Amino acid sequence: MRSLRFSRLAPLALLPAAASFLLGGCGGTGGTSGTGGTAATAGTGGHTSSSTGSTSTTGSGGGAPGCSDPCTTTGESRCAGNWVQTCAQVGACRTWVVAGACQGNTVCDSAGTKCITPASACSSDAQCGCGCACGGGACHCTGAIPPTCNADAECGPPCSGLLCVSHQCEHKVCVPGMDQTCNTHPGMNAFAGTCDPNGVCTCKAGFTKSGAGTCG
Repeated sequence: MRSLRFSRLAPLALLPAAASFLLGGCGGTGGTSGTGGTAATAGTGGHTSSSTGSTSTTGSGGGAPGCSDPCTTTGESRCAGNWVQTCAQVGACRTWVVAGACQGNTVCDSAGTKCITPASACSSDAQCGCGCACGGGACHCTGAIPPTCNADAECGPPCSGLLCVSHQCEHKVCVPGMDQTCNTHPGMNAFAGTCDPNGVCTCKAGFTKSGAGTCG
């Protein structure tokens, strides 16, 4: 079992426009979000951060059978893996699309609803990052990414932002059809990777995948 790695990404300027571009299209019924698992690591002094990507069950939700990472309501937002995501219609599927990164030192909260600054002291789980809980006035985090998986829920809670793709837990960080969103640095002159239909980056030769799932 390998330990989680985290990195802070600069906001990708193209992502909000990409999310807006992808809105609209065919209708469909909503899917069901994945549950269970943990995927986070403890910081020092009570500070925490969560992993990157997204988690929901794959299947018949969100429109046509086989839709990946389905969602229910177009325009709805969530926070997963330190990324703000928007529910958008993409072809026959209603799915979560990356809209932007949490800013500064903020991370997704444990409920996966918004970006927060992890508290050094806490009185509730809502003040802690993804996969963390408040105990004794401090945030405590546990969990690691499993080496293999059969379902998104095995990779961690929805706020961890991980998908099970080909039996591996992967980060959902890019917009399908926009390979530039795989670049770790938006100013790069070349596309460092390709974005597959799941929103997972495959890095090209000469580039390596970061702990956040992007290529550079």
